[in-house]
Amino acid sequence: MHPHVNPACHEQGDEAIIALLDSDVTAAFKKIYNDYWLELYKFAFVRIKNQELAENIVQDIFISLWQSIDTLQISTSISAYLFSAAQYRVYSTIKKENLFVKYLDHAAALPAVTAHDPQEIYQAKELQQQISEKITDLPAKTREVFLLSREEGLNTREIASRLHISPRTVETHIHNSLKYLRMAFKAEPE
Repeated sequence: MHPHVNPACHEQGDEAIIALLDSDVTAAFKKIYNDYWLELYKFAFVRIKNQELAENIVQDIFISLWQSIDTLQISTSISAYLFSAAQYRVYSTIKKENLFVKYLDHAAALPAVTAHDPQEIYQAKELQQQISEKITDLPAKTREVFLLSREEGLNTREIASRLHISPRTVETHIHNSLKYLRMAFKAEPE
């Protein structure tokens, strides 16, 4: 369940929507859309920090939902189904749009994965593992500078002081690491 979702509220709403699916598919879809659009948008936006992409993700979720609403089989809850779809689309978008650097910058600010959905947990871990693997491919000094910047949050001067190198050298290492990571993810097939 998404950490910002009140489970009791959605469980009651889910029951009503599921009952409505049997009698009025259009009304059920409208209710799902009205109840979940903003929450799904916030969920996507917090992770990718791009309004247009977040809106596209949510729109794609609802288009997919509408296209499959007649045959929809939800094993948990509508909320879990939608947020699982959102999580998957966020990770796909991060890879497709080459947003992994933005993801790295904001990953520390994200709440820990608290989902109960094994697929969502797996996807989050898989993306983090892919990023970590790419970082280990960096030259030693570049990797050290990059990790001091991203994991420890040190600024250019602090890194330069700690490693006894010039601030310009720190900037060069960070630039080179980001360039390498962008190229590495861009070269990966989806």
